[in-house]
This record gives sequence, structure tokens and C-alpha cells, in this order.
Amino acid sequence: MIRTVACSVGVQERCRPWFFQAPAGSYQFAVAIQEPRQGKLFGDDLPDPSTLTSTFLAILRASSEDPAGALNEIVPNDEYRTTLLKLTRNLAPTGKLFGRMEITGTGDWQPVVLIPASRLAIPEVLKTEKGQDVDDSEVLEIKGVLRALDLNNDWLEITVEGGAQKISGVGDAIDDLIGPMVNHNVTVSARHRKSKLLFIDFETDEEVSR
Repeated sequence: MIRTVACSVGVQERCRPWFFQAPAGSYQFAVAIQEPRQGKLFGDDLPDPSTLTSTFLAILRASSEDPAGALNEIVPNDEYRTTLLKLTRNLAPTGKLFGRMEITGTGDWQPVVLIPASRLAIPEVLKTEKGQDVDDSEVLEIKGVLRALDLNNDWLEITVEGGAQKISGVGDAIDDLIGPMVNHNVTVSARHRKSKLLFIDFETDEEVSR
């Protein structure tokens, strides 16, 4: 089963994102949200671009600064909250290639700053979210290059030194999180059961891919 995260068609049509390239020699880039070309005569309950911006920044700040507290109030749905935690964790730097990411909105928005420490608390919160009762001694960390995946058939394959490792049980993973990481370095947490490696979690790695 492939799990995807997408907003409604109404929101997509109402607020279209635009990406702008960074200035030469800079790592900055901008994302703008286009307002509807024609306003409606009567109001509706769809969010406007300003609300989307403020909500996005609030979720990102809560995910990085208070994932066990403030995020619960903003995102009460367990599945959405877990997904947002994973996306924030993978967005935050590890410190290998860069050590700080700053995200802000135009105007007087207070920026959200992601640093390596921002992603350290999230794995423990994720364990609590899942209700995991896993002995850390049973968990294997497999680092390598994600070469293949088939979420419909419940597996992914990591190339490591000396060969490849096939990991099963990824049916509830988020396609938007895993799909873009093919041919990139990743770290997969798994447990060994009955001659199989069973998926627990997935993280990106900033090291240069092979």
C-alpha cells in the first residue's frame, strides 16, 4: 500500500506554489503562493495563502522545538503528526554538510531555525507516537544508498558495502518521503526477524551519494 500526503484539489487550485531560484552563490530559494485569479463573491472555508504560511511555520516550529507538546495541539491527528515529524527530521541538517537552516515568511514572521539538535529529540517522540516497545539492542541501522523500492510489494533495497540489503514491511511508509531519496544515501532502522529485515524507520543522510 502506498501512502501519500496531499491537500485537497480545492486548496491546490486556490493556492498554487511557485519556486524561485537562489541568487548566484547563495543557497537561498523562495517559495511563493499564488492567490486565486478571481475572488469569490461569497466567502468559503478554504484557507488563504497567509493562513497557509502561518500554519506551515507554526507546524514546523512546533515539530522542531516542542514535538511532544505544542505539535499535539496544532495537529491532533496521529498519522498526520507522525508524518510531519518525519518530514521535519529529514529537513533539519545533521551537521555533516551544513549546520543551520532558516525558514521564514515575508514580512514580520519570526524565522524557524533548524539545527542538528532540532532532529535529535524527534526519534524518541516517534517511538512514543507509534507506541513502540522495541529493545534498542534489536534495532539495526543500515546505512547505504537507496537503489530500489516497491511499496506496493512492501520492500526497499539498500546498497551497502559488500552487496545489497532487502528490507520488508514498508507498507505504511510515506511515498513522498522515500520516493525522492532513490540513489541517495539513507539510514534505515530495521529489526531482524525470521531471516528477514523488517522496516522500522527511514532517515536521509547528507553524505554525498555514491
